[in-house]
Amino acid sequence: MQVKEAFQYPDRVVEKGEILGVESESTSGLVFILDGALKCRSVHLSHLEEIDLGKLVEDLRVAQDDEKRAVAAADRLEDNVIQLQRENKRLMDEVDEARKANKVMLPREVAEALDFFKNEGVDADAVMRWVECNADGKNIDIIKRFIRHGKGYDIARAFVNGYTVEHPEIDREQQLRLDVRQLMDSWDGRRKRELVENVDELLTDYFKEIST
Repeated sequence: MQVKEAFQYPDRVVEKGEILGVESESTSGLVFILDGALKCRSVHLSHLEEIDLGKLVEDLRVAQDDEKRAVAAADRLEDNVIQLQRENKRLMDEVDEARKANKVMLPREVAEALDFFKNEGVDADAVMRWVECNADGKNIDIIKRFIRHGKGYDIARAFVNGYTVEHPEIDREQQLRLDVRQLMDSWDGRRKRELVENVDELLTDYFKEIST
């Protein structure tokens, strides 16, 4: 039988609609509860009514339908989450590919100088200010020399888009030859003194390195 209206024992409330198994016969109007947490307690029949099996079956059917709809909605949500994760990964891959495509190829010594500044938490603005102020130091000197070769924009791009090492497999002598050839190829034929000074810097740096 089920509870018609909520009633209270000293230690708990029995809610409306709660189903109780009770003894089948009574002459006093009181029946004993046969199972559950209230087993052996008595309840007056006025608090109880016969279970409407038709309504119970309908309620069960509705509950099952609701559960099915909830499961279907959860499945759709999971599918949407998986789709969003795939889309997010695709977009991240595209961003990574775009960054790789925009990476600046730098000579090893320039890349190592930028590595030093980035590891120290120094940003592009600070590096450019130090260049303008003609600050001293091994790494800033490398950057200044690279910028004097017309590569200031490459330094700025390298901070933003990242960079790779140019010809990482060649030795220092081969790198020197490439640097000199690059200077010669970029020379416009007018500022010969500037070209000589740049080549002189490259040679000076090279002989300093091989002498240490």
